[in-house]
Amino acid sequence: MSEAAVSAVTLPVPRAATTGPGRSRGRWLVERPLLTLGLALVFIMVLTAALAPLLPLRDPNATAPARRLAGAGISGYLLGSDQLGRDLLSRLVWGARVSMVVAAVAAAVAFIFGGAIGLVAGFYGKIVDNVLMRLIDILMAFPYVLLAIALVAALGPGLLNALIAIAIVNISFYARGVRAAVLVVRRAAFIEASRAIGASDARILLQEVLPNIAPPLLVFLTLNLGALIVETAGLSFIGLGAQPPTADLGTMLADGRQFMMTAPHVAAIPGVAVLALVWGLNLVGDGLRDMLDPTLAHTTR
Repeated sequence: MSEAAVSAVTLPVPRAATTGPGRSRGRWLVERPLLTLGLALVFIMVLTAALAPLLPLRDPNATAPARRLAGAGISGYLLGSDQLGRDLLSRLVWGARVSMVVAAVAAAVAFIFGGAIGLVAGFYGKIVDNVLMRLIDILMAFPYVLLAIALVAALGPGLLNALIAIAIVNISFYARGVRAAVLVVRRAAFIEASRAIGASDARILLQEVLPNIAPPLLVFLTLNLGALIVETAGLSFIGLGAQPPTADLGTMLADGRQFMMTAPHVAAIPGVAVLALVWGLNLVGDGLRDMLDPTLAHTTR
């Protein structure tokens, strides 16, 4: 995600859009079918992944070589089986669960550390801003995908190390985004009023600045989650993320690429899952931006 994309979702700081008399949020969703579609996709996939232990699914790691590469609906496999005869539906549900958890935790870690850096840099400015942003510039000087690969290669393959690497390379994006939003509000009248009554810097940051920059940060976080899911799948695809036999969307794609001609469904199914999940998150992010930005409150998507 480029720095321009960060600025696009963080400036200007939006306020909650007001709705006209009698206009409900339900009506607002009906008028925006793409947002509704995105919410439905994300809700269904997240709910299915969350309920994976309770669903009547086969063991995702149980093999049946005699039924390898079975097509959808054949031999009792709803979505077919992979090269080892493992149930693709079960592996898809459990793999999506793993990818979502890794992406969500990485996003939370990056948001906490990057957000703290951005808050301090944007609020205090001057030498504090210069020092912190130059450090962030050093981090951003490296292509973030290559940096993530290098970090995982140094730490060793595995989901935990992939999570750490993804969080580190995304700290800079959150720091830049939060700083840009803080620069908009730090000279606002309510900030000066808080200073005038003797409020401490910590109180101003937590009770005045943070709540007022929350809407654009929510949009940025939603959009960034899709990118983190792709990064997680990418690291697993090249063997640096989830290790066999753990199911993961990236490892499923890697397993299925050699059967694209004979059994294309083995790779197509996890690929479609990644596409649907990331597309849904992007639609939700766009919808939240429209809802929280008063200049877009009357547009229809």
